[in-house]
Amino acid sequence: MLDEDVLWDWDSWLSNVALRQVLREAGSPEDREKARQYERGCIQNFLGCTGGVGYIPIRMDRGGFKRPDDVRNSNMHKPCLAQHAAFLVKEDGGDAEWLREQFYHLQAFVNFFEAGA
Repeated sequence: MLDEDVLWDWDSWLSNVALRQVLREAGSPEDREKARQYERGCIQNFLGCTGGVGYIPIRMDRGGFKRPDDVRNSNMHKPCLAQHAAFLVKEDGGDAEWLREQFYHLQAFVNFFEAGA
């Protein structure tokens, strides 16, 4: 089974760090602006899956994801989601406006994770 259309937790963050480095050295301002929507979209897509409890899946594909029956004992996204968001905000000069609507979901996720998910 190939996973070429799957968005994974760590991969989205680390691929973004590498992409930023390449674009900083070899990309045009237009390239960097175009990439920004995809960078933010990775975070927003995951945050759109939080539901009421803060659980976020470790991966999703074009068909979405199936929430496990027992989310407390299931593998889930790592806190790198918050690190990824912080990385983009810092790299964009402190602009966090794009995250405002879903910030509650990020807080719920971190709280869920810290509670021992």
